[in-house]
Amino acid sequence: MFAVREEEGALDIVQDSMLKLAEKYGDRPAEEFPMLFQRILQNTIRDFYRRSKVRSMWTTVLSAFSPDGEEDHDPLEPSPPTKDQMAPTPRKASFCSPRP
Repeated sequence: MFAVREEEGALDIVQDSMLKLAEKYGDRPAEEFPMLFQRILQNTIRDFYRRSKVRSMWTTVLSAFSPDGEEDHDPLEPSPPTKDQMAPTPRKASFCSPRP
């Protein structure tokens, strides 16, 4: 918990590390587990910080597109078109009677 400063994130990291250890190194001797687990845990913590850095960068960039500081605005959701962007209403075609 000390590495990420939030209990929920720390528990996720430990769980992911244990799953990786079991899936990839389950056939290794038990004596290697502490060393392998330590390395996997360190790499998972690094991945956590790497992802959070990218996530915060995109959150900052995309928040610039939210109108009036609106918290719930999804920048990937298309906004309704303005009057300038709306297509003109089609005119009804007037048919002339055929000439004889």
